[in-house]
Amino acid sequence: MDLEKYRKIFTQESGKYLEQIDQLLIQVDNHPSDTGLWSDLHGKTHSIKGMAKAMSRTNLAQLCHAMESWCLAFQNNAATAGPSAIQTMFDGAGMLKFLVDQMDEIDSGEFQERYRRIMERLSQGPPTHEASVLQTTTAVEPDPVRVDPIDQVRIPYVQIEELLGYSREILMLETTLPPIPMEYASVKGWIDHYMSMIKGLYFRLAQLRLMSIEDFAAIYSATIYQQARSLGKRVSLEVTGGNIRADIALLERLREPLIHIIRNSIAHGIEIPEERLRLGKPEKGHIVLEAESDKESLIIRVQDDGSGIDRDAITQHLQHKMRMSAEEIANMTENIFYDTILSNEFSSSKTVSEMSGRGIGMNVVAQAVEYLSGTLSIASVPRKGATFTIQLPVSLSVIYAVVFKVGPFLLAIPTSALESVAHQAEKTRALPESCLNLRELFGVNQTLDEPMHILNLRSGSRKIKTQPKPSVQPENISWSLAVDRIIGNRPIMIVHVSELIAKTRIYSGIGIMENGDISPLLDIPTLFETLLKL
Repeated sequence: MDLEKYRKIFTQESGKYLEQIDQLLIQVDNHPSDTGLWSDLHGKTHSIKGMAKAMSRTNLAQLCHAMESWCLAFQNNAATAGPSAIQTMFDGAGMLKFLVDQMDEIDSGEFQERYRRIMERLSQGPPTHEASVLQTTTAVEPDPVRVDPIDQVRIPYVQIEELLGYSREILMLETTLPPIPMEYASVKGWIDHYMSMIKGLYFRLAQLRLMSIEDFAAIYSATIYQQARSLGKRVSLEVTGGNIRADIALLERLREPLIHIIRNSIAHGIEIPEERLRLGKPEKGHIVLEAESDKESLIIRVQDDGSGIDRDAITQHLQHKMRMSAEEIANMTENIFYDTILSNEFSSSKTVSEMSGRGIGMNVVAQAVEYLSGTLSIASVPRKGATFTIQLPVSLSVIYAVVFKVGPFLLAIPTSALESVAHQAEKTRALPESCLNLRELFGVNQTLDEPMHILNLRSGSRKIKTQPKPSVQPENISWSLAVDRIIGNRPIMIVHVSELIAKTRIYSGIGIMENGDISPLLDIPTLFETLLKL
């Protein structure tokens, strides 16, 4: 019997169930009377227990059994799921993770004591005397245990890199092909078809290296929730731009800097519920993790609605440590002023805590971002919150884009930049001044058999930096592009533009489609700078 093989399977499958347990616990804290959620928790915990017994993981099996008993009690309305009871379940889930990682071994006195306390608490049974009454949302009898289908497998990153290396070598062989005479046109057609398939294969292999921002953010959700609870705060996490995908290696290096920023937002920014209510804010703090793909950069923003960065602490640091006068401080720009907290000597924390990084300041985050050749910028509004923006260069990403034809040219713009698509009613009708005719820009003179398509752009895509013509006021008009034919909304893999193409200034990247076709990605702001100069 290959024990190592089964150990890997146990670790992988247990990890999947533990992620689901974290998400379910977050839900039951908001809806403690939902017996359906407790039934799902019961099922996930039971699955881990079954695998633990099969692998003779005694500590794990005993802890799962005790947690199952609590889930069953809440599921059957035999007990009330109050805050202390839910916290006990959170503690149990944390210990489950530790035991899975340590293969059921507890070699630390600290964790032995923690395990003992959790088991002692669970053995006493859940509370039955809470004031609130649970409302049954499913049948009293527990749902049958459901076995999730196998819908994914885990592939080592190094194996993906090897496959990509092989496919790149095959693509390079295309450049060494000798000229093929016309009489061998059928052979050339076969080769072209073969290379198109190879390009498609490379596109799909490259996507294995990518992770969506939504999945990346899921790593943080349980940690954020528990960190906030430990400080007596309540926090929700919102993810925007979650469909953007970036290289796993880049996101892995970004993981620690981001969690440090989020911890600081919880520890120093988000107020306690009572204070938020007094200020007229929602009881629960709000943190937004936003992702944006801009040309050859990945932009990650972390924004909270807390008290903002303590300006007095920064001012005191500048006066006492940097020996700056009040006038010098007053003349500092907002960016430079807030960049002070990135200094190695600065820390606004009054006490050293796990939340604030045990005394480690934001300079650690700045160094990590700089190591990735990125930039970190900070903005804050007193009593409104703070925003931390990380901009990183990326060599590989996949976005959804609207692909279209302009004469013989295949082009694309990010789907996120598009507001709507319309048809020009008449072929001879003049385009509005705010519409850029791409046929004119690319010198397409061939006759168009049908009316053009009009791509109306979202307001966030109109970052015009030049002075407009007097007759064109950017804030009062709707910008649009006139194109020939819409191909569709497609996932495209973005790679850097070459130095020669970059000189045109109208492309933000080169897109590779699933079928291997090349579709340059237009730089919307630069296009309209061109329009306004005409």
